Amino acid sequence: MEIKEGKFESALVVESTMTDELITQKVKISKAYPLSEEGPLTEVGATVEVTDNEGNTYSFTEEGNGVYLSTAPFAVAPGITYQLEINTSNGNSYNSAPVVLPHSSVPIADVYPTQTNYQGGNGIGLIVDIGSGEETNYFKYEYEETYKIVSRFPKNRELVVNDEGDPELVLKNYEDETCFKTVASNNIILRNTSNISSNSQDGFLIRFLASDDPILAYRYSILVKQYSLSPEAYTFYETLQNLSESENVFSQVQPGVLKGNIHAAEEDETVIGYFSVASVSEKRTFFSYSDYYDPSTGRPVLRSYCPTLSPNGQELIDLIQLGNYRFYSYDPLQGYTLMWADCIDCRTLGTNVVPEFWIE
Repeated sequence: MEIKEGKFESALVVESTMTDELITQKVKISKAYPLSEEGPLTEVGATVEVTDNEGNTYSFTEEGNGVYLSTAPFAVAPGITYQLEINTSNGNSYNSAPVVLPHSSVPIADVYPTQTNYQGGNGIGLIVDIGSGEETNYFKYEYEETYKIVSRFPKNRELVVNDEGDPELVLKNYEDETCFKTVASNNIILRNTSNISSNSQDGFLIRFLASDDPILAYRYSILVKQYSLSPEAYTFYETLQNLSESENVFSQVQPGVLKGNIHAAEEDETVIGYFSVASVSEKRTFFSYSDYYDPSTGRPVLRSYCPTLSPNGQELIDLIQLGNYRFYSYDPLQGYTLMWADCIDCRTLGTNVVPEFWIE
């Protein structure tokens, strides 16, 4: 059934959480968009600053795609009040309410995998334990997961078109058997420990991977970031979570549905979003498929369908140059056999650069 779109009201959309890490801080600015459009319109040419109650000003420069980065790294500090100020290219001004770091911050004590059943399926759960704390704490989580990819049909030679325009087998001079892929979380993950008497004993499931998920096939790592939020910021994200599991909902939410702490100088103009400051704690963990399952019985694969074909003449030349196929085998009678690149060259699925943090 086609969804009919009602009257659409444009609104500025602001997303920003400053942290107590000494990093380049970020502000993202866009405009709400109607369902008929594919994505948000980014706000370009804006002037963005963060000020504090001690007279400091932190300037931001436009990076592109509506992202504004602080010109120098800085960290928010306890007891200091911060305020976001935005002036758009059309002369409109916006300010956030003053915000301050939460009084208490409970760090991540541990992140670890465990074999478990979830919603009727077997797999690996990634669990977060936090340290003990006397006060109520509100948390928002993000993660980056990195997994190892191994080619199903590795080859040490490749088929190229030489200077004479003929197919020729040559030795590879690059790594395409082992690669890595890093993916960031894109959903809102919240936790409220107000009803937990002993935080450190409470395991929180942040990610579940079914046993047949191909990203588990060899080795996997997850970096979990925990943001300690104010009750007001938590309430905002909880409302946002209830509206949609995707943070992209920021640019789809219509005015009046979601109230934030950013306001326009012109009272009749609507702004969607929230400016917050948060303490951050992070931990990383690794594990291998063989830690929980027997790889001799088979591993899950990213590409289960790997068809081959044996072209000749100009068709062979065209497929080599197109790049969607790779050399698989050669037979004097049949000629060259090609296979989908995804099944041979892992670079089509990730990068062959080993991450600096990677541990085998």
